[in-house]
Amino acid sequence: MLRLHRATVSVLLVICGAVRAAQGAPDAALDGYWSGWAERDGDRTPVALRLVSQGPRITGTVDWPSMGYLKTDLINVETDGPTVGVSVPLPVGAIKLIGARSDSRISGTLDLIGLVHGQWQSLGVGGAFELRRGDEPVVPYAVENVTFGTAEVTLSGSLFLPDGQSKHPAVVYIAGSGDTTRGDGSFLADRLARAGIATLVYDKRGTGQSTGNWQRGGFDELAADAAAALGVLQRRADIAHVRTGFVCQSQGCWVAPIALRQGAAAHFLVAQSGPGVSVSIEDLDHYRVRLTSEGFGPHDIDEAFDLVTKSQDVSRGTATWAGFQATLDTYKDRAWFKALGYSPEPQDAPGRLFERNTIGYDPAENLDAIRIPSLWIYGAADEIIPVPASIDAIRRANAAPKPEIVVLPNAGHSFTIGQRPIPRMAPGYPELVIAWIKQRR
Repeated sequence: MLRLHRATVSVLLVICGAVRAAQGAPDAALDGYWSGWAERDGDRTPVALRLVSQGPRITGTVDWPSMGYLKTDLINVETDGPTVGVSVPLPVGAIKLIGARSDSRISGTLDLIGLVHGQWQSLGVGGAFELRRGDEPVVPYAVENVTFGTAEVTLSGSLFLPDGQSKHPAVVYIAGSGDTTRGDGSFLADRLARAGIATLVYDKRGTGQSTGNWQRGGFDELAADAAAALGVLQRRADIAHVRTGFVCQSQGCWVAPIALRQGAAAHFLVAQSGPGVSVSIEDLDHYRVRLTSEGFGPHDIDEAFDLVTKSQDVSRGTATWAGFQATLDTYKDRAWFKALGYSPEPQDAPGRLFERNTIGYDPAENLDAIRIPSLWIYGAADEIIPVPASIDAIRRANAAPKPEIVVLPNAGHSFTIGQRPIPRMAPGYPELVIAWIKQRR
C-alpha cells in the first residue's frame, strides 16, 4: 500500500549503517551547512547537506535539486575518525556519500544501493563528490513555523510565504505514505514560493514535531489534518482565500478527495502520482510490475497475488496469521519470492492497524464527488502505482469540471527520470504545477 519507501528506509538502515557518531559521542565538527557537487558517469549536480549532532547521533537533511530534494531527511549519517558516510534516499534505494573530512571540506566517492533480484546491495562505488562548509544562501521568501490541529492532535508545519504585500494564492501539500515530514514537500514549496504561491507543508501526525500516531487511524484522520491545514491558510489576511487548494502526492491523493467530501473548502486540486484504483488493487499491481520486470510469468504472479491477498486478509481480520504463515511456507522457496525480497509486516506491527483501516478503500465515490478544477499528473515510467488504470478511473469519474490529465514521459513515481547515475527531475516539472495554479482565479 504505497509503503515501499518506508520499507526501503528500514532495510537500508541496516545496509548503510546505524545512525551514529564514532564511539557514541556527538561529532559537533560536522555541524553546519555543507554545499558543493556530486558527479557520477559525467553527470555533475549541485548538492548540499545540513548536519546536526544530537547527543550520540548525527542527523541532517539534504538539498539535491536535480532529484527534487530540499531539506529532505537523510537516511543516516555515520563517522569513523575522519571518514564520513551519508546516505541519501532515492525513489528506490540510496546513494551513500563516503568521504574524508577536513575542517572545511568533505570529499570522496559515491556508492549506489539498489535492489538486485530482491536483495539490497551496492551497485558499485564510483564518481566523486566535494562539499565545503559555508553559509546557507538567503532565499527570496519567508518561512514561518505554524502550529494547528484537530481535537486529537497538534500538527507542526512550515509556511513558505512569498515576499510582497499582495494576497498570495496558496496550497496545502498532502504528502504520501509512511513517516513523512514537512521535508517531503519542501522542494515544491520552495519552487512555488519563488513563483509567488504560498505553500504549507507539515509533519504527518506522529512524525517530526507533530503529536499523535498516523498508524492508529486511517485516511479519514489524515483528511481531517489536511482540512485543518487549509483552514490555517484561509484565515490569513495575506492569503487569497478563493485561490487556495490542495497539492497531494501519491497516497495523499487518496486523502485529498476525502477531505473535500468532509467539507474542506479547497478551490482546486493538483494530484501528483495519485492512484485512482482501490488500495488493495494498487498493492497487488506493485508486485505485478516488480515480477514482470524480473521476467516472471502469469503463474508466478498469480502465486504472488495469492500470498499478498492473504496478507491483506490478515489486516482485514478475515484470515488468521497461522493460515497466512502456511501460505508463506508454501511459497518461500519460489524463485519469484526470493526476487521480490518479500518481507511481510508482523501480525502485531503498527502498520497492520493502519492497513486494516485503509485496505478496503476505493476512491471511486470520492472522485465522483469532486466539484473543483483538478490536475492529475503521472509519470509514464511509474512502477509504484498502476498509471493506465488510474488514468482510466479519473476519466470515468463524474467529477466536474472534467479533470485535466498530464503524463510526463519517462518519469517515475517521484517525477524523476532514470536511476543511474543520478536521477534527474523530469523536464517541465514543477513549472507545469506553477503555471496551472496561477491560472486559477
